[in-house]
Amino acid sequence: MSRSPLDISAITSRLDQYLEVEFTFIHTEGLSEVLAGMSRERQDFILEWTRRAAATNTELAFQFANRAQQALREVDADVVAAWCLHAMDSYDRAGLQAAMSVIRDLDSFLAVGHQRAAGSLFEEAVPILLPFVQGLEGRRLKIEPGEFAWTDGEVLYLPEIIARLDSREENFQLFKSVVAHLWAQTRYGTLNLDLPGELARFPDAARAQQVFHALETL
Repeated sequence: MSRSPLDISAITSRLDQYLEVEFTFIHTEGLSEVLAGMSRERQDFILEWTRRAAATNTELAFQFANRAQQALREVDADVVAAWCLHAMDSYDRAGLQAAMSVIRDLDSFLAVGHQRAAGSLFEEAVPILLPFVQGLEGRRLKIEPGEFAWTDGEVLYLPEIIARLDSREENFQLFKSVVAHLWAQTRYGTLNLDLPGELARFPDAARAQQVFHALETL
């Protein structure tokens, strides 16, 4: 059975405690009124993450609470939680201004949140990809995060997320295909070629590179 929503008085009491209004002079009345119109589940979620954020910085927590309602209308709660954690991490790394930029730029984070919802994440894919690539030949290759996919022959560098396709399962298969392609470059000697020099012999080097890449992928 769902619990009854908190009233304005109960919400204000919690916010005043979390945000230390006695010392910060933050005004919580308007926020309390907005939260009072929500379901208990959403009230509890916003209040809990406000409490967590306040342990980092009270102003950051207050601004998060004011914008969390909008975020919850657009994405799942786990994405909103990730947004709050990202803001808190930004505060720890670069201070209040950087953290507030995360809170203010909600649209950009939500776009990334949608991407992460369907994307395959490096940290989740690697435990499966490592034995997969070793099974291709038995040779141990390292897999490490990189700005884009490439290999130096000893390490396969992969992006933090692949989100080009519609679902996480499809994007994981793309991760797997990228790993197979990079492994093949080490196995069949692509890395031993003076590729820029070879392609420069063609009238259109850029077109030659595209053709080479298509053939190598096959």
